[in-house]
Amino acid sequence: MADSNLSTGTETSARADGRAFDELRPFKIEAGVLERADGSAYLEIGGNKVLVAVYGPRELHIRRLMQPNKAVLRCKYNMAPFSSLQYDVTNFIITVTHILTNQFDNIISTVGIYFVPGSFST
Repeated sequence: MADSNLSTGTETSARADGRAFDELRPFKIEAGVLERADGSAYLEIGGNKVLVAVYGPRELHIRRLMQPNKAVLRCKYNMAPFSSLQYDVTNFIITVTHILTNQFDNIISTVGIYFVPGSFST
């Protein structure tokens, strides 16, 4: 499949990173990488590396939010010191909360998704 480059009028058969249009970024997925977590995974997709851990379920310490048929998802987000946020933290939290809410509401019924205070660190 060829792609027309409008600025030069030339056709290219690869993306800027050299991959063909039908070629995926290299990826690696490992499950159960953290012993103390109830569930964990390590993902590498292209140059991105993600470590995810799940702990729980646990009894909710904010009693007024307890509902027997719903869950509260508490998130903690950390970035490696060499990486940087392209967005200000407030907008990033709002965006990630919106994405997680949309995704998890399709799987489980949530009361809300909360980020642990101070959990956005670089």
